[in-house]
Amino acid sequence: MDKNEIKKSIESGKTVLGIELGSTRIKAVLIGEDHSPIALGKF
Repeated sequence: MDKNEIKKSIESGKTVLGIELGSTRIKAVLIGEDHSPIALGKF
């Protein structure tokens, strides 16, 4: 996916944000329509 496709997916609500709250860190993953990760982060 290119950036424009990703932007359209986010704006149209076709993505899912998963958040894991662990004991020592927080993880987040943005999943696209094809169930592949678009972005991920941890803190």
